[in-house]
Amino acid sequence: MPVKTNDELARIIGTPIESSRINSLLWFALAQSDKQFIDIHSISTFNRDELASFIKNIGNLSGGCQWAPVKLVPDTHLSWIEDSQRQSHWLTYQLVLHISASKEKAAQAGMHHQPLTNPSPPRHLTGRNLSIAYLDFFSAHYFSTIDEKINFIESLQLSWQNHTKTDRYFSWLNRNDASSRIEFFWEWLTKKNPEITHNRPFFKTYEGVLEFFDNPAFTESAKELFNKKANNMWAQKQRRENSKNKRQCNFVLAEKTISKLEKLAAKHHLTRTEIIELIINAEAEKETYIRERLSRRQLLLGSPEPTE
Repeated sequence: MPVKTNDELARIIGTPIESSRINSLLWFALAQSDKQFIDIHSISTFNRDELASFIKNIGNLSGGCQWAPVKLVPDTHLSWIEDSQRQSHWLTYQLVLHISASKEKAAQAGMHHQPLTNPSPPRHLTGRNLSIAYLDFFSAHYFSTIDEKINFIESLQLSWQNHTKTDRYFSWLNRNDASSRIEFFWEWLTKKNPEITHNRPFFKTYEGVLEFFDNPAFTESAKELFNKKANNMWAQKQRRENSKNKRQCNFVLAEKTISKLEKLAAKHHLTRTEIIELIINAEAEKETYIRERLSRRQLLLGSPEPTE
């Protein structure tokens, strides 16, 4: 929960509010001017007086970052940001693209001063905290009003939503026995498209798979095709394993019997083969219905008793 601290640091950065968001932004900004802040495990390593001294010695925060809290986008516009390494990497990539595009425009316009280079975030600032700190830092440099910042963040949110629509192609990997499915998918990719996995680390988790395919080199059609083919191969593999010690039987049934079989399968959410196996196994064990049917036939036809 944010608290107010009226000290020298509060005066310098323009806000008495002390919160994890402000601290993350401060940590991120300091890392751009003093490389020791890149490798520290937490900004809490330094007390607020020490941080104030650092900023005084620097002269200003990298790029003249504006710190007034009213210039920070309200938290409600950041609710879509997750504590996710994948999303954090995606956001970083998007912001780097914006920075590169800004540099190119500035060069074309003959501007020699570049207000922002590609930032070097603190190594131990991760997940949602890193994403928001990067957004706050970036927004402070490129936009002067809250509305501009909100519009930019909303455009990123829409881009993220569109980007993750292709996640549905990978849903077959996030089911029962996910680790085996993911390992199979990697092996299949390595065999069928070795250039894709060459010198790339093996993805071990579902999020790792999604992040692997976040690479813009993979089009939506490629993602769909890879998953369709791999999923089909996985299904074939499972069928082969489940069909061990089994063989196909062909027999003719009356239409009414087939209809009854299909209704039983639908009612109990089983396949027709499973229904037949259940009935045969149960009858082989207890012989309830066959004995009853034979007994009635014997009464009608006077046929001899069956032998064991």
